Amino acid sequence: MSPDEPPPPQPRQPIGSDPSAGPPSEPADPPSPPKLLDPLRERLRVQHYALRTERACVDWARRYILFHGKRHPRDMAAPEMEAF
Repeated sequence: MSPDEPPPPQPRQPIGSDPSAGPPSEPADPPSPPKLLDPLRERLRVQHYALRTERACVDWARRYILFHGKRHPRDMAAPEMEAF
């Protein structure tokens, strides 16, 4: 190659690919289970509750859980509800 010739063209990369990223890798960890209040939020959204109502319900559930020392609501019954 002489100094007057332009360099050969580089091969084109597909749009959206990053050549510096390397080969695709496997995910390190499996997806984690949903957090405790996420299913509540999802259920309220599916039932088309207002965002403000969703926030209020989630806040009450969070306060209930914190009041009882972060115990899972599944492990509590009527006496705990009356205490709250």
